[in-house]
Amino acid sequence: MSRGPRRAAAALLVAVAVSAVGCAKNEAATSSSNSTSAGATGAAFALGKDTGAAIKAAGLPALPTEGSVAHYHAHLDVIVNGAPVTVPANIGIDVTNRAISPLHTHTPDGIVHIEAEQDANFTVGQLLTEWGVKIDKNCLATYCTDDKNQFLAFKNGKAEADPAGVVFKGHDEVVLWYGPKGTTPTVPSSYEFTGGL
Repeated sequence: MSRGPRRAAAALLVAVAVSAVGCAKNEAATSSSNSTSAGATGAAFALGKDTGAAIKAAGLPALPTEGSVAHYHAHLDVIVNGAPVTVPANIGIDVTNRAISPLHTHTPDGIVHIEAEQDANFTVGQLLTEWGVKIDKNCLATYCTDDKNQFLAFKNGKAEADPAGVVFKGHDEVVLWYGPKGTTPTVPSSYEFTGGL
């Protein structure tokens, strides 16, 4: 390869790398309070290792690229006993097989990306299945409603009866909350999306 084409190829690679870093910085700037781990909860909320199997378990397709027909974002906060839990980067992104789910995360800030070839009712349960975290009406990971504690879900500040069944829509703020029974938690009803999200 002559020097001209090599320089052009090198310039293109640098431009792509800078663009990717710029996107990551832009999304990182939107980070919320849930960008720090919740100590002892860390192991219960670790990202699973087999992303391809997790995407399949969620009933979602593994696509070669992000879809473009439906494209919107929502935000998820997870709070356990007063401590924010990190919603990890790369939920639904299968690096090994170079595939991506239409429901995924890029950064550890709780921003959920819905980029699909057709719009559908993408749910919190599907996202947590991809994450590798158990969720149902009573439990979030290993944290279950009992005599002293309760598991609650909220969408845009309003209580939801079925946490796993909460459907993501554009700019929703979803909160999964676990803590003492009898507590009425104060949760965010919206999230400030920036950078064109």
